[in-house]
Amino acid sequence: MIKAAGYRFRSVFMKRLYLLPAAAAAFAAAALLSCAAPEAPPRLADATVVFVGGDTTAAWPFDLYFPGYRFYKVIYDGPDKTRAWDEVARYQPDVVVVKECASYFDRGGDTPIDDYHGFMEEMVDLCRDIGAEPVLATTLPVDVGWGGCTQLQLDDIMAFNYWVREYSVERHLVYLDFNAAICDGMGELPAGAHDGDGLHINSGGYDIIAPLVLPNLDAAVR
Repeated sequence: MIKAAGYRFRSVFMKRLYLLPAAAAAFAAAALLSCAAPEAPPRLADATVVFVGGDTTAAWPFDLYFPGYRFYKVIYDGPDKTRAWDEVARYQPDVVVVKECASYFDRGGDTPIDDYHGFMEEMVDLCRDIGAEPVLATTLPVDVGWGGCTQLQLDDIMAFNYWVREYSVERHLVYLDFNAAICDGMGELPAGAHDGDGLHINSGGYDIIAPLVLPNLDAAVR
């Protein structure tokens, strides 16, 4: 009983601290406002961009959403994306987007978040070493109760995303706040943005997050 009460307190505390509905709306509004550019960003059109991610990145049809851009994918199934660095570097990228998948966050709330911070920091350093601009992306939320997704898992995602935003500001990095753009008022993945597993977005989900990409990556290459 005490343990259950502790979980409830942690859930409420995390939601208030990391993703108040008003704060989420502000993040989303700021992100979408930057997407007002009506024409293809000229600098980005000449850049090589590598997206390092998992299932969400792998399933994203770049040819449909970003035709004509030199966008490449490096897929690594695990939180330590530095293990895929050699493949990333072979593209000689101008920009590297790094994103962690929600599936890497423990459903029991025992995610080693400090380790994930370290992986991101090392990726930033590796990018800077070759003259590429690192761009971190927030992790997409989950829909609690669907496909085994839990509130504790969502809490860990919220905590990690809070760090991504703070770290990006501290290091003067452009970041892609996919989470703020897509989450509902409870900080969860909307039911209409996935096909039942509570985790992986569908075409409706990609439609929501895609408008953030071009203007923000163009800002990264300026």
